[in-house]
Amino acid sequence: MKRIVAVAALLVAVTMPVENVTAGEEGETAGHYRSTKFHWVQDYYGWGPACHYGQPVRVVYDAKNAWTYALKDGHVRASLIQKGRATVYIEDEDGKFTEALDSQPFEVTERFSDRRADVVIRHDREYIWYQVSHNWVSPKLEFYEYDWKIQGVYNLRCRKSGADWSFSWASGGCEGGERDGLPPLLPYPHTSLRKETGKSEVK
Repeated sequence: MKRIVAVAALLVAVTMPVENVTAGEEGETAGHYRSTKFHWVQDYYGWGPACHYGQPVRVVYDAKNAWTYALKDGHVRASLIQKGRATVYIEDEDGKFTEALDSQPFEVTERFSDRRADVVIRHDREYIWYQVSHNWVSPKLEFYEYDWKIQGVYNLRCRKSGADWSFSWASGGCEGGERDGLPPLLPYPHTSLRKETGKSEVK
């Protein structure tokens, strides 16, 4: 079976409004919000949506991200919601994915809690934001939930609580999970923050 996440291409997130609330004094809570567009392209051979459609497919995901997270005493609690559409393409005679077959609603939800912020990545010198998708099975991460869904087509679930983690997927009459190998590097917009003409943006 192909590795559970085989990425065809990841395009850079497009700028949307960004709001910042910087961390306060010890014991205070600071809230943060990020919003960007998300574009992800993934090919599936013999697993995932390919099971539902009975043939290899390329899925183009387009959605809007909305992150919220809170900092308190150096700890992080975060959530992400992505909502958009998944457009499915099938191969033509030349083996290229050019023929659109289907389009369905697409949604991702993610929640995590990281005490002492020892797993998250800090980006940029001036701004801070958080992601754990690169290392969601770390024993230092206390809690993680991740659901990736194409309505009626495909579900991917990742769970982490303490030292225990699991992932599974189901599509059509097929399913997979831990027995297929290492857990996935989750699809996630890899962005950094920068400052231009007095405005903070996501690039």
